[in-house]
Amino acid sequence: HAVTLDDCNWLGAPLREGDRCEVQLRYRSDAVPARVRRVEDASISLDLDSPVRAIAPGQSGVCYAGDRVLGGGVIGATR
Repeated sequence: HAVTLDDCNWLGAPLREGDRCEVQLRYRSDAVPARVRRVEDASISLDLDSPVRAIAPGQSGVCYAGDRVLGGGVIGATR
């Protein structure tokens, strides 16, 4: 289970390959743990620790470290 976030904006240092975070992919869902698989330009690919249903491309994905917002982007490709 994986997702790519495009057009990412960061509030601090951007995430790097191998970093861990939590990512929220639906408005009313809990954030799920994830690992950054790839960083390319303004996009990141995340491997999710558990499946997330109904991920909608074009919606926002937000990355967290605990309750601190790291940044996020627009949901692109999923698998």
